[in-house]
This record gives sequence, C-alpha cells and structure tokens, in this order.
Amino acid sequence: MFKSRFKYLIYPIILLVGFSYFPQKDISNQESQTLKQLTSKNDEFIEPYCESFNKAYFQNQNYQYIKNVEIETLNSQGWNQNLFEAFVYEGEIIKDQFKKNFKSKLKFNFSDESHCEFNARVRINGDWKDHLKIKNGTIFSSLDIRLTQGNIFGITEFKLFIPETRNSDNEIFTATLFSELGFISPRTFYIDAQVNEIFNQKYIFQEKFRKEMIEFN
Repeated sequence: MFKSRFKYLIYPIILLVGFSYFPQKDISNQESQTLKQLTSKNDEFIEPYCESFNKAYFQNQNYQYIKNVEIETLNSQGWNQNLFEAFVYEGEIIKDQFKKNFKSKLKFNFSDESHCEFNARVRINGDWKDHLKIKNGTIFSSLDIRLTQGNIFGITEFKLFIPETRNSDNEIFTATLFSELGFISPRTFYIDAQVNEIFNQKYIFQEKFRKEMIEFN
C-alpha cells in the first residue's frame, strides 16, 4: 500500500521538475543567442583604430613590420625655433622651458605599403645636451611622444632616442636580454624616422614605463 501511494506522489514531482527545468533551459539559450547578437552588433560599430593595416601585424606584435615613421609637427616653425633656442642655450642641461609639447601627426609605414596615422604630442626628450644634435645644418633631438588616439602594438607613449645617448646597440641588447630572461622590459628597437619631411634619422624606439607595458609582459 505504501508503494502504491509513493508511486502516485513521485509522478507529480517528476512532472513538476521536468516542466520547471525545460523552460529555464530555453530561456537560457535565448538569452545566450541575444547576447551573441548584441556582441556581434557592437563589434560592427567599433571603430577600427587604423583604417588600412594588416591585422596580422598587430596580432603578432611584431615591430619588424614597421618600415619607418613620419612625424609632422603642426607648428613646424615653432618647433624649429624651440630646438634652436634649446641648442644654443648656455649649460649642459636641457631646461624644462624647452620641453613644450607640440601637436603633431604621426604616420607609421609598414612593409606591405599599408600605414597607420595618429594624432600625437611631441616634445624634446632628455636631460643633457647630448640629446640635441646638428647634422647637415639641421638641429634634431631625442623625442618624447604620446599618442592622443589609438596605439601602436598596444603602445601609447614612447621615446625616440638618438642612438648614441643610449650606447646604441647595447641598449637594444640589454632590453632584449632582460625580456628573454623573463623580466619586465620595454620593447626596444631601431626605427627610421622622418621629421617634418626634411630630416631623416635612425632612432632607438623604446616604450615608456606605463600600464600598457605591464599588460603586455
């Protein structure tokens, strides 16, 4: 008799559990599909950080794809005057008054002829006058650059050093060695740069110690 009563009790319980389970499963699947659709739509509306580039370059994080960088200060006359005044100023130290930021345009050219353009702020970099040089009558300097939009390989702030100021190959070797040993080290490599269309110089590119560097490592 007990078994007979148990049978009549267990059937409603099974049905109740069954009906409560399957609707929840359908709702869950529906929510999942809706989320995928929203994600897909959001991806379509995300502005590409560069309109013409090979995505594989950035997925590989490989700086060797960079052919060169073109730097154009929007106030080229003011930039050149600032360089001249810093160069002729007395003393061995570059005064802070000459480290003004200049609005600029940067264009990174890649080996497949694609390119990326950025708005940026550029200033003289360095404490000592060895960061200021003159070549063929043109004064140039090490540069401190901050991209005000986008990034290059995840980097938004970096420096372009005149190679001699960082012992040239030694700087790149040391940074690469530390990276290979597992230490946090800034990405460092040579890059050709053209400044205001009139001057070409080989620099050492080195990312600044910022959160992007920590995230990459």
